Amino acid sequence: MIFDFDGTIANSLPYTLKIFREFAQDRKRIDLNKLDFSSIRDKSINQLISQYKVPLYQIPALIIKGQRLLKTYMQEIKPFPRMKNLLSALWRKKFTMGIISSNSRDNIEIFLKNHSLGDFFRFVHSEKNLFGKDRSLKRVIKKYGLNKHNLIYIGDEIRDVEACQKVGIPIIAVSWGFNSRKALQAAKANYLIDKPERLYNFIINLSFTT
Repeated sequence: MIFDFDGTIANSLPYTLKIFREFAQDRKRIDLNKLDFSSIRDKSINQLISQYKVPLYQIPALIIKGQRLLKTYMQEIKPFPRMKNLLSALWRKKFTMGIISSNSRDNIEIFLKNHSLGDFFRFVHSEKNLFGKDRSLKRVIKKYGLNKHNLIYIGDEIRDVEACQKVGIPIIAVSWGFNSRKALQAAKANYLIDKPERLYNFIINLSFTT
């Protein structure tokens, strides 16, 4: 079982939006008064990059800058409600769990240590890349000798859904993160969950019916 981090386990969206505002302010072509943050949740990363005319060559530097800014908030960021109970229950059921994220490994490990979650995960895989998450999935599957036919991914973004579709892994999309329920439905996620407390029973039922 592979989890995304930001927006799935960690409630970092308010801080991500703060950072987005800082980036927007730096780019004088973006009028902050016209930014509609509710509509951002309906769009993919590719759509947002196109809409706000962010040059592709700037993306790697922006990711690194974003990770550094996010690190300043890591002591404040909390897991979503019931998330620790969920992970603990899955761990007790002997599910193998890992994390794939474009956030930095340092940030993730700070968070896991702060909230005593580190023991639940077999691996944390970080890549400084907003695109090509399907390649990250393939690398993780190969590195850890995972059987993709026994895997399920849990994530909150359109790009998570698209990556899983390319690799052939079912995804449980969660609507409490970056992208909205409407956007995740439109992307054709295999399953869609709206509350963390419903995720455990859904996973258990799914594991016995597949």
